[in-house]
Amino acid sequence: MLDGKESVRPATADDAAELAEIEQACFAIPWSFESLQHDLSANPAAHYWVIAAANGRLAGYAAYWQVMDEAQITNIAVLPAYRRRGFGRRLMRQMMMQAASDHLTHMVLEVRQSNQAARSLYESEGFLPVGLRRGYYADNGESAITMLKIVGKNDV
Repeated sequence: MLDGKESVRPATADDAAELAEIEQACFAIPWSFESLQHDLSANPAAHYWVIAAANGRLAGYAAYWQVMDEAQITNIAVLPAYRRRGFGRRLMRQMMMQAASDHLTHMVLEVRQSNQAARSLYESEGFLPVGLRRGYYADNGESAITMLKIVGKNDV
């Protein structure tokens, strides 16, 4: 569990290399350094946060793109060594607070149908399954569940 020595902050372009390493460790189809660098330095719709462990190492990150009044969650990634300790939940809550602060009305994401741990986290934070994208993931053809959360004043 979190011990209070972790810190969440907005990500900067200087974090792109570490985020690319986190992507490599977490995903079958990782985002490239170049894509992350572009989002962090040149995409005004992109909002990224990182969480550092007590030792100062980046343990994970989360991001969404703001499109009109919607937060499209692009990624939530926590290094395997830091999972099941509250890092993902802390990042989710940071995104929800920011979305509410920015007066966004809803948040949406896709999650692998088989990723029960992530689905449980999202559901516990108020996300509801609203659709299925068959064959969404290129690496194995797995389907994605689309999940939606209405942003409210309780998220601030």
